[in-house]
Amino acid sequence: MRNVILGEKRHAFRNDISTALMLDSYPLNVALAKDFEELLVAADRQKDALLIISDSMLEDFDSARVSGRTVYSYASTPDGIRSFQEAGIPCMGLIKTSSKLLSALTAPSITTMSNSRRQETPPAASPVPQPQMKEPEPEQPPTAPAMPAMPNMTQEQMAQFIQMFQMMQSMSQQPATQTHPPQPLPNAAETTVPKQKQTVHPVDDAIERDLLAGDVERNRKTRVVTVYAAKGGVGKTSIATELAVCLALTTNGRRKFRVCIVDYNIDFGDVASTLEFSETGPNMSYWASEIRELLEQGKVPEEIQFSRKEMESCYLQEMKKTGLFALIAPIMHEDSMFIKAAELQVMLNNIVDNGQFDYVICDTGNNTRDSSVIAIDRSDYILLVATQDVTTANCNASVLRTLRDTGFDTDKIRLVVNSVMPSRETGVSVQEVEETFPYDCICRIKRTPDIIRANNLGRPLVYNPKHEYTKQIQQIVRFVTTGEAAYKDEEKRGFFRKRRKE
Repeated sequence: MRNVILGEKRHAFRNDISTALMLDSYPLNVALAKDFEELLVAADRQKDALLIISDSMLEDFDSARVSGRTVYSYASTPDGIRSFQEAGIPCMGLIKTSSKLLSALTAPSITTMSNSRRQETPPAASPVPQPQMKEPEPEQPPTAPAMPAMPNMTQEQMAQFIQMFQMMQSMSQQPATQTHPPQPLPNAAETTVPKQKQTVHPVDDAIERDLLAGDVERNRKTRVVTVYAAKGGVGKTSIATELAVCLALTTNGRRKFRVCIVDYNIDFGDVASTLEFSETGPNMSYWASEIRELLEQGKVPEEIQFSRKEMESCYLQEMKKTGLFALIAPIMHEDSMFIKAAELQVMLNNIVDNGQFDYVICDTGNNTRDSSVIAIDRSDYILLVATQDVTTANCNASVLRTLRDTGFDTDKIRLVVNSVMPSRETGVSVQEVEETFPYDCICRIKRTPDIIRANNLGRPLVYNPKHEYTKQIQQIVRFVTTGEAAYKDEEKRGFFRKRRKE
């Protein structure tokens, strides 16, 4: 384990370092110092630590006060490199991201630049190599094994499902043509939902200006990930909320990802209670009523547009600790009965198209209601949650068969096996569950009672970087952000094609 004292004045960069250390396993013990005096205090406590300074601290640096200690540096500009070279301080070069800095510090030897010549320091004693991600194997076209036998939908249910799905597809393909002016909030007598002030995100001023400027944001692709299962009680909401929080804590090099979680389990949504969002704050009931009024005035769904500022200040809630935004499901079940498909489509389209989010995570109900179908249709990836339970496999298979019959693109489905237990306790192994479906399994999540406690307390388990559950959620984050799974499964043999005789 290499001990490092890092002197960095930039608050946002220090936050990125802290987040990266929390989410990834680096063989480093890093003490962060926000000024030169704090760096000296830390250096007195750790005599064996490497001293690293950025060019933000160069003007305060006094080499005489760290005499006898090896000091390295990194720069955010070419001028910073030249300044370090003139001062005779070994410089690791131009480093603008926390991941690049931590990778340089975990290398067996630290490569530095001096007067345009590259030099390498001797490696620290017994360095621990940073774990390498397994290279993904070439993706093979999935084969579609026969699904388990179970009753099909009735003809009337199938016709309604197909009609609804085709309507969703046609609505999502039509471009928006115009925007509407911001609608005023109703007075206190009309609603109990208070208007929230727009909050400031934990990024520095320059990055915030980039976010609001427009050019970069208009070209950025917002990715939608839906967590779904046809059977209840398999852990959809836990996976969706923990994934959303973990993504919101992850940096892309310049800043943390902007993430919004959408609770489209509109009948009995649990995102608010799981993450301790306010039950008296904004939820989709008020937003749906606003959209309904516009539709009644003659506007078509494609014309109803909301800005990022409108959504953040009036319709979404923000989790202050992480910067995660959320569209909360109706608090009262009867309110969900009045929300129609067109209103749900407008809400999700605006969050994805105008919210300037990097990722939108949709939690869904174990049903084929409008909200679930809309989320599934708009998704880039669908995380199908399964457990070591034959009934769960049967329910999922039935819905998947219906989706294929309607022409849905099932190639974007990935499998997540949740609450994994030894096969001697369940009678069905994880491998047998995976063999049921023709989709890559991107994560196996072990059963842990800690997730129940975390949900009850409203404190996500991914706050603990050393917990096994956090590492498993990080596998999903890796797939969502890079498209690479932590492992590839062997050829699936289709265990559930023929039920095993007990």
